[in-house]
Amino acid sequence: SSQHIIYTIFNSTTNRLIIEFLNISSLQFDFDTIIKAFFLAADHRFSMIDDDLPFKINAGDIPVFDMQGLSYRHLTKVTLSTLRCYMKFTQEGFPVSLSEIHLINCSPVLSRLLTILKPFMKARVSKMLNYHSPDSTSFYEYIDQSLMPVEYGGSVGTMQEIKNEFLKQIESQR
Repeated sequence: SSQHIIYTIFNSTTNRLIIEFLNISSLQFDFDTIIKAFFLAADHRFSMIDDDLPFKINAGDIPVFDMQGLSYRHLTKVTLSTLRCYMKFTQEGFPVSLSEIHLINCSPVLSRLLTILKPFMKARVSKMLNYHSPDSTSFYEYIDQSLMPVEYGGSVGTMQEIKNEFLKQIESQR
């Protein structure tokens, strides 16, 4: 179903790729719940150790947000206090370095709206942002397409398989 949120982690030799799919209707969109899910995924990420990397520290995570279906209605449900907390954590408290941030399937209207957020971002974070319009292949200049789910032309499994694996990993940490 396109009405879901998935947080999953792919390993590669140089980084981890955190994928967040937000293709949900505005009626079901709950920003606070999405942020809670992000923190759950982040906690899970922090529990993972990269044994083959120096000091067991990752070279840099790459968050990818699929913005397909996001509309003005979604934005009316964004809680500013929650957004401020999320922005502060990801910019100042996130104990994993980010190397790039990608927004895929980003409409021109959304790209312009996201410029409103720039004053809340640190300059280094703002420079990491990469917007990719729908049907664009520019994203794959940064990320090996094979690291993506089948639905995105990759080969790591379907989104449902990845979601099931992620949920098993979360359950195993209870």
